[in-house]
Order: sequence, then structure tokens, then C-alpha cells
Amino acid sequence: MDRHGSLPIAADMGDCVFTAMQIAYTHLTAPGYYATMGYGVPAGLGLQASMGVRPLVLVGDGAFQMTGFELGNCSRYGWDPIVIVFNNRGWEMLRAMQPSSRLSDLPEWRFAELANVLGGEGMRVATRRELAAALERAATLRGRFVLIEAMLAPGAISQTLQRYIAASRRAHA
Repeated sequence: MDRHGSLPIAADMGDCVFTAMQIAYTHLTAPGYYATMGYGVPAGLGLQASMGVRPLVLVGDGAFQMTGFELGNCSRYGWDPIVIVFNNRGWEMLRAMQPSSRLSDLPEWRFAELANVLGGEGMRVATRRELAAALERAATLRGRFVLIEAMLAPGAISQTLQRYIAASRRAHA
């Protein structure tokens, strides 16, 4: 945003919203109730439709499975959001709350490859340098959505989410 200007952000729950709150002071829409999932992509499309500006969408891999195909509507309306999928191959918030359960493990989906099928451009990144390059490229691509699949290690969560989980456990102990 420092290099290309501010973008409104639509964020899903969990680390997506915690990350959004640390990015920049800009318009932000996120779920008001923590038990939601799948909000980010439709909210981002709503931002572009209502504000007429390109949004940045932060969505987890589990939520993307629920609403990611909505990106197929972008070409119809001329929308071109930048979508970052946090792919840690799991529902990390659920895993954090129930670490012994395997219900939150997700199979290997290659979301970046879906972008081309849906009319966008996809990139898969695994390092900060690759993410920076992908964001730079995304800023220059206009007229279709860009999906950046950011590969994260299973179990990796932000310090903010770690604090949230610890506080929740203390409150329910």
C-alpha cells in the first residue's frame, strides 16, 4: 500500500482479520461475530461493487473452500480484487481450540491453479520474498482478479491469535 496506494480490506475471521488490523489504516470490513466463516470473498466483491475501488481480500483456506468460487463472477462485472488465501492446510482456529482433533486437517488443494479456471491469475508463494513479488505483480495487473496462495506451515498462527486463544482458554477454565 505504501508503493501503490491504499486498498480497502475485506477479511475473514481468525488470522486473516488479525493480520488485516496490522497492515495499514484503511477501510476494513470483517465479521463482527467470531463464529462466522466464508465472509472475506463475498465481502471483498461487495466492497468493489459498492465503492468502485479494488479491494484486498484476506481469506483462510477453509473459508475459501466455502465461498472462493464467487470469484468466478469477477469477469462478468469487471471486478479485479487481490485475494490472498492463507493456506495452512487446515482450519487453524479450530485446530487451536481442539489440538488433538484431526477434524480441522484439510487435504492439499492448489487454490492458485483454480484462479485461471475462474478467469483470474493465480500465484502460489511460500516465502516473504515471493509474497512481495506476487503483491507487486498483482498491483500492476488490472481487469481480472489475482489470487495469491500463501503457503503457511500447519499450526502456524500469529501472536495475536495465540493471545486470543490463551485468553479464551483462561476464561473457560
